[in-house]
Amino acid sequence: GRHRASGGTTETEYTDFITRHIEPIVKNLVPGGNVVLSVSPDIFEEGSPSQSLYLERLTLALCDRVGLRLMNRIVWTSNKAPGPVEWAAKRRVQLHSGYEYLLWFCNEPLKCLADNRRELEPHTERHLKFVSSGGVKQARVNSDGAHRQVVGAYSNPTAGKIMRNVVNVPNTCASQREYKRRARELGLEAHGAPMPLKLAQKLIRFMTAAEQLVVDPFGGSMTTGLAAEKEGRRWASTELVYDYVRGAAERFTGNSDSDVEINLPVVV
Repeated sequence: GRHRASGGTTETEYTDFITRHIEPIVKNLVPGGNVVLSVSPDIFEEGSPSQSLYLERLTLALCDRVGLRLMNRIVWTSNKAPGPVEWAAKRRVQLHSGYEYLLWFCNEPLKCLADNRRELEPHTERHLKFVSSGGVKQARVNSDGAHRQVVGAYSNPTAGKIMRNVVNVPNTCASQREYKRRARELGLEAHGAPMPLKLAQKLIRFMTAAEQLVVDPFGGSMTTGLAAEKEGRRWASTELVYDYVRGAAERFTGNSDSDVEINLPVVV
């Protein structure tokens, strides 16, 4: 496939770039602090339908060079457009991709600050009826003993179900549409690959507690910052592209109760 407008890099260059910018953040992480990277598996070797191994190289580098530990590879599914067009739709030797990865790392896993009780999902009506009827009625042993259920299991009501490591959040986002509309009005270039606000909020609720600090070194349209603001977290973000920062500043103009400081570079 073609590179984004930001240009293409080799696997080594990309790995070095990310680790170089993540390292100072990791050095200042509190014990149990988390790092999450939204990355696409849809990167292919030049002129070939075989996938790049950049994700594997990046994962190893963050563990070996920076000292992070891999907690999970969260799969984010959405209504993303079909692709890769060349290899799936034209040459018919690949499959349409339906997900992206959220690579989740922690500096001290046994002290991890994540808490899945902060992001419980609602039970289905079927499950609620199952619980209210007394749960498991007959003892079961499945998978050669790997899974055992005793009579009465799942009979205690809970506040919600634990989030799975496959999350479905549409990539269509009203907040991003408004950001892009406002950027166009100001004659600015809008960020081309923004994250939906709901996904950022979900991760922030799970990974952090209220008042903890959220840092994004690749701010883009400042979705991470906006999500942190809405979830009552402190946050800091950086971004090199003036248009992105100026357009993103418009997303905070309605937050009269917030104390958001946007420092724009001086263009001479």
